[in-house]
Amino acid sequence: MKKFWVRLKVVGCLGCLALFALLYFFPALREFLFTRSMQSQPLERQETARKFFTMVHLLPTQTVPATSPIPMGSPLPQATPEPTPEPSVIATPEPAMLAERTAEAVVIRRGDEEIGRFTTLYKTDMPGGKGPAAVSGPHAWWATKELLFHGDLVTKKIEVFLPYAGAKGEITTLKSDDEGVSVTTSSGQSLRVLPERHVWKGFMRASLGPETEEPGKKHAGLKKTIDGWIGTPYVWGGDTKKGIDCSGLVCKVFNTIKISLPRTSKEQATVGKPATDELRWGDLLCYDGHVSIYVGNGRSAEALGTKEAGGTVKYATIWHRPCTGARRVLP
Repeated sequence: MKKFWVRLKVVGCLGCLALFALLYFFPALREFLFTRSMQSQPLERQETARKFFTMVHLLPTQTVPATSPIPMGSPLPQATPEPTPEPSVIATPEPAMLAERTAEAVVIRRGDEEIGRFTTLYKTDMPGGKGPAAVSGPHAWWATKELLFHGDLVTKKIEVFLPYAGAKGEITTLKSDDEGVSVTTSSGQSLRVLPERHVWKGFMRASLGPETEEPGKKHAGLKKTIDGWIGTPYVWGGDTKKGIDCSGLVCKVFNTIKISLPRTSKEQATVGKPATDELRWGDLLCYDGHVSIYVGNGRSAEALGTKEAGGTVKYATIWHRPCTGARRVLP
């Protein structure tokens, strides 16, 4: 009886070894037996058992099936085309605005279209001439010798900037932007003019308009006095209606409102207060050896002439010569 049990144990062990060998060396049989034994088990237990047997290498590791080869002669699969992006709209740049100098005016063009035209209002006095010009936004700029002109394309107003103090030499270059203009002179100075900010270092500004401008009510009599001297001959050193010179005219006009001024133009260039911003009616415009009275809108009243050729008292534009200074004597 004892031998029987010993034999049974040996046979059982051999059987187990044989079964283990079959399962280990024949994966298909191992997978078949595993599948049959797991079909009756819950899904969670099936997954746990599969993970365990895979870990101990009793089941093969699952791999992603490879793509089936394409049979010879079959058409290649077409790749799905990516959507074509909408073409971006490229704006055509507008033609740049250019300021063109002519003998009669400064013409502002955009391409072939004329969009503005400026003169200095007085046809006989340098309406166009030679010099640099520039335009940006609503601002048109042009220069003639030492003088800088500005025209507004929106309001159509024109103004002139006369050199004062730091602005010396002819204007050689203008570079404009939407705020103003950068000025370079022949003496190497670089100046910045911003009309809307009331910044114009080295210049005095004067608005241009009709040939004469009426003064305020307080000094309305000055205009009538000046009109009474128009046409009087120029005589150096004179101070009567038979003949008068520049400084004599200034004295006579201001004496009518009880403002006493020195007799010579050199002395008159030191009276009152310096005017360095906007010219006002009645300011004295002082030049080298000459003086005149500013009457607004780019005009002055002056006894203009020479000892030899004579001349008369008349209204004239203020840009016949560079202005070296202005004095304010009216309150």
